[in-house]
Amino acid sequence: MKKIFFIAVAGAVLLFACALITQYPVYLRYAPEGERPQASAEFRGKVVTVTTFIDSRGVTNREVLGQWVDNKGEVILFVSSQGEPATSVTRAVETYLTQRGYTVREEPRSWNLDPQTINPGWGDWAIGGSIEKLSVEARADGVKVIYDLKLKFRVVVADVAKQKTKYEDTIESSSSYERAAFSAAAAERKINSMLTEAVERMLDDMERK
Repeated sequence: MKKIFFIAVAGAVLLFACALITQYPVYLRYAPEGERPQASAEFRGKVVTVTTFIDSRGVTNREVLGQWVDNKGEVILFVSSQGEPATSVTRAVETYLTQRGYTVREEPRSWNLDPQTINPGWGDWAIGGSIEKLSVEARADGVKVIYDLKLKFRVVVADVAKQKTKYEDTIESSSSYERAAFSAAAAERKINSMLTEAVERMLDDMERK
C-alpha cells in the first residue's frame, strides 16, 4: 500500500513539474565576463540621459524573444523576465556608462531619435536607439540541439546643447551553433554575452568620435 502511494505521489509530482514549464524566462542584462570597464576621468563631468530604446522588431508580444522546439514539435517560449526587452537593453547601456564614469540620468524617458526634439534639461548627451532584432531560438534535430541567436541595434547619440547628432551606428551580431543537449541557461548566457559586446562596441565607438 505504501509503495503504491509513493509511486502515485511521485507520478503526480513529476506531472506537476512538467506542467509548470510553459516558458523559459531570460534575464537580459549587461554581463561582462572579464574585467569590468574602467572609469575614465575624462567622462566624469559628462551628464548623459539614456532614453528608452524603441522596440522595432514588429512582434505582437514584445516580451517574447523566441522559442524552443523539441523533437515532438512541442514549443516553449523564451520570454524576457524583466518585462519588455527594450527596458533591459536601456538598463544595460546605463550600467555600462555608469561603470565608465559618466553621470547617468536613469529616469525613464522616451525620444524619437530626432535631435530637434531633445529636452534641453537632458545634460550633455542624449542616447537612444532602436532594437531591430533580438531573438533566441533553439530546436531539436535528432540527438543534437541547434541554437540561433540574433541581435541588431541602432544607436543615436546627440549633443543636447547643439541639438545635433553626434554619433549614429548600427550594431549587428548573430550566433548559430550546435550542442548535445538543450540548456535554457546556456542560451541566456550567450545572448547576454552578445548584448554586452554590442553595448561596449557601440559606446566605445562613440567615445572615439
